[in-house]
Amino acid sequence: VLHDVTDLRRTDQIRRDFVANVSHELRTARTAIRGYLEALQDEPGDTENNARFIDIIWRQTTKMERLVSDLLRLARLDARQEVLERATCDVRQIFQPIVTDLAPGIEAKRQQIVVDVPEEACRVSADPAKLHDVLRNLVENAVNYSPDEAVIRLQATRNDGSCAMTVTDSGPGLPPGDLTRVFE
Repeated sequence: VLHDVTDLRRTDQIRRDFVANVSHELRTARTAIRGYLEALQDEPGDTENNARFIDIIWRQTTKMERLVSDLLRLARLDARQEVLERATCDVRQIFQPIVTDLAPGIEAKRQQIVVDVPEEACRVSADPAKLHDVLRNLVENAVNYSPDEAVIRLQATRNDGSCAMTVTDSGPGLPPGDLTRVFE
């Protein structure tokens, strides 16, 4: 009896890579938090730096919370326990909080966000929280990988009853070897 275990090995490798990446991200955030907490302890009277350090600690803690939340969601998806909670959503109301949340990075790089959602494309039936997460990931990547002063476009178009949402940027894009892994 022969069994082709190619897919099983590939899936196992994807999981190992994922765990290694998440572990690295969590360690990086933890190290940053520890370093800035030590700096706060060493210089308790330096209010200007303290405010900056607390802001960095807050961002790193939020990053860690998102990673843990993503891990829990992946476990639910893997167990087929993740439920879609569909509702009618306004695409503009999904895009706006994302732009607001990412404003510090956008401003620091002097980037411009252009939101183009015509009236006929603004309403979709989707899980608003999950749609927000997907779009935030795309916009955050666009902000991180686009050069300074770049224009990032957030668009929605209606075609044959469906809505296409796009995030367009001028970043380097994915290396061709990674394109097959985009949706893993």
